Amino acid sequence: MGAIVAGVGILFYFAAPLGLRALLGPGNPLFGPLAVQFFTIGRLILSIGLFKGLIDVGSWLWNLPNTIKAKQSSIGAIGFGNPVESKQQRIARQANMFSPCWKLPFCREPIRVLCPAFLAKKTCWKFGRGCYCDTEMVGRIVRNEPIESIKAANTAQSKMAPPCARCYIFLEHQTHKFRMISPLVLPVTVLFVFMVWPIYNQLFMSFTRGYTKLFESLTFSTSRFTPDAIKATAEGQAQAAAGGISPQEIAQVSSYMLGALLGFFLLIYLSKFVEWAIFKAKW
Repeated sequence: MGAIVAGVGILFYFAAPLGLRALLGPGNPLFGPLAVQFFTIGRLILSIGLFKGLIDVGSWLWNLPNTIKAKQSSIGAIGFGNPVESKQQRIARQANMFSPCWKLPFCREPIRVLCPAFLAKKTCWKFGRGCYCDTEMVGRIVRNEPIESIKAANTAQSKMAPPCARCYIFLEHQTHKFRMISPLVLPVTVLFVFMVWPIYNQLFMSFTRGYTKLFESLTFSTSRFTPDAIKATAEGQAQAAAGGISPQEIAQVSSYMLGALLGFFLLIYLSKFVEWAIFKAKW
C-alpha cells in the first residue's frame, strides 16, 4: 500500500507538471502557479507513502519469523506441538542468537543430560544430530543404554543431513538471529545512500540537464515565431521564479525525492536478502 501511495506522489510531482507544460506550452504564465501546486501535493503524497511503506516493512520484518514457523508447522515441522517445560521456558526467556540449543525452548531436561551434543558442548545443528531429529539416539537415552552407545554415531540420522530447516529449536535460534540482525538493515541502507549520494546526485543533475535540452529542442510552440517570443519567455520565467520553481530547484528536489524512493527500495531488497540468508540459506 505504501508503494502505491508513493507512486501516486511521483506521478503528481513528475508527470503532472510535464503534462501541463505540454498542454500550456513553454512561457505560459499559468504554468508556474499550477506546477507549484502539483509539486507540493506530490511531495506530500510521496512523504505519506514512504512513511507508510516504512511501517509496512517494519511490521513485515517483526512478524516474519512467526509466519515462517506457522508455515513449517503446517508441513510437519519437528518439535511443533510439544509441551514446553516450565523450567526450560524460564531459561529460554534469556535466550539470544548466541544461545546454544539447550538454552532454547523445547529442549527436554531428561534428554539433555545425556545428549551427545550437550555433553560435547556443541549446538545440535553443528553437531549434526539432536533430540528432535535423531529418534534412535533418544530411544537409547530412554532405555538407559550405556553412554558409549548413546554417543555412538551409528544411527540412521547420523548418516543423513540434519533436517534443521524443519526443527523448531533451530528455527527459534534463527528467529533470535533475524530479530537481532534485521534492525541493522535501516542504518546500513542510510549509510550506503550517504556514501553514494555525491555520485548519484552528479549523475542525476547531468541527466536532468541533458533531458531538459532534449525536451526543449523537441517542444513545438507558436510563440517562437512571434515578435513577443522572448518577452513571453521572460515573463514565464519570472512567474516561475516567483512561484519558487526555478529549474535548478526543481532538479534538486527531484533528486532528493527519487533518491529517497530508491533508498526505500534498497531497504526492501536488503530485508529480503536477510530473510533469505537466515531462513532459506540457513546462514
